[in-house]
Amino acid sequence: NAFKQILRMIKSASERGVNREAFVVDLGGFDAHHSVMWNLDANLPNVNNAVGGFYRGLKDLNMLDSVTTIIISEFGRTISPNTNGGTDHGWGGNYFIFGGEINGKKIFGEYPASFTETDRAMLERGRVLPTTSWDAVWYAVSQWFGVDNEEDMDYVLPNSQNFGCDLIPDSVLYKNGVNEVPGCSGASVDCSVILYTEKARRITGEEQKSTCKMAANKISSDLKSTTRCVILGQEVIIEPSVEEQGRRLSDERVATKFTAAIFTDAAVKSDNTTGENPTDPSLPDFTDITELQQQLVTSTTSSWTEITSDPVNFKNSTGEASVDILVTAAPSSMPSAMPSSMPSPTDATTTVSPRSNDCIICDDEETPWMIDNEHDCTNFDYLINTMCNKDTYWNNNKFCRLSCYNAGNGYAGDVCCNGPSSEPSSMPSAMPSSMPSPTDATTTVSPRSNDCIICDDEETPWMIDNEHDCTNFDYL
Repeated sequence: NAFKQILRMIKSASERGVNREAFVVDLGGFDAHHSVMWNLDANLPNVNNAVGGFYRGLKDLNMLDSVTTIIISEFGRTISPNTNGGTDHGWGGNYFIFGGEINGKKIFGEYPASFTETDRAMLERGRVLPTTSWDAVWYAVSQWFGVDNEEDMDYVLPNSQNFGCDLIPDSVLYKNGVNEVPGCSGASVDCSVILYTEKARRITGEEQKSTCKMAANKISSDLKSTTRCVILGQEVIIEPSVEEQGRRLSDERVATKFTAAIFTDAAVKSDNTTGENPTDPSLPDFTDITELQQQLVTSTTSSWTEITSDPVNFKNSTGEASVDILVTAAPSSMPSAMPSSMPSPTDATTTVSPRSNDCIICDDEETPWMIDNEHDCTNFDYLINTMCNKDTYWNNNKFCRLSCYNAGNGYAGDVCCNGPSSEPSSMPSAMPSSMPSPTDATTTVSPRSNDCIICDDEETPWMIDNEHDCTNFDYL
């Protein structure tokens, strides 16, 4: 009913004299701390039918190209269940966006390589660390919706400056998008700042935003270029007191060390005849990268020195600080919304092994794409991908949904490319690091098995002693 009402509102927009509207439809009942399978089986068909009907309604109104729809959740869920057969609150999740003008068939963000806590993107119980901010998605949507300057964008998305250039512009998300992320097309530099304080503490989120804004404004003025600033990380440092022959030469001091990244639109001029900057003719025409980088280093150093020397800018600051430039070589490129390890769907066919007609990649031989991108056959995605192509058991049990895509083997379906061969597969030839050595192998044999099957629903003494369980990839 809610979607039907929205369709009626869209149809009457011109009569009501409006040209931009935002609608929100919410559906509760997904906080399934118990019986999650029953919950999803009951709720997802309703979502599917409602969204499908809305999509068809937009097509009937010829409004599909004028509407962007985002399906979201407040937060993700744990991958492992609780004792009630439910899931608990997580962090990162998956969101879907569609519309006629969306440049689709893309996946943004980085999917975990595995579901173990050793993976850098995983927390306890399968809580996933998000790699793409909420603001990154809304940045593109806001530009498409008409927000065309940074002052307005900061009002609409007050936290977007916290993510530097790791945002998605409408030129990436929309077929006809023309906007980029200002301050992200030229040179960049990182700097390390040590700020001494009266007591041990970290700088607050508000201090990060306010001081980064000061630095960006000053550097923008110096370079006559749009600049962005973001705090990458911080730590508390305690310097012990120094004593010599019973005399205290210095007291214990505390400081906060943080790293800031500076991005700019400043670039080397593209034409020695005209002196025009490749990004904007009005920008300064630096003659070479060395000149540009030196100017950026000088401006960044002076900016942060000036900011940290004023105790007003940081609570409990002593006004003493040191600034060091970390990166002074070639300017870094703008972070990509698409992780470098994941090929886009349109490029996926280039990763198919030339020695395979059934799309088996990484069967003891890397493809040219893998070599160019510094991948090899020991990567988890490629091990899984080989199994997906060669073993019908893996396909029948739907273990292959994402591995084929992550390994550059086409769209993320249940079957990789042309499907698996009938030939059963053995374990990939690369010896997993967690597999016990041959001399210890006899200790891993399950006491309830005569054919050496370990982990058939029961851990062996060796596994228990070495903190392994049956969810480990090797044992599966």
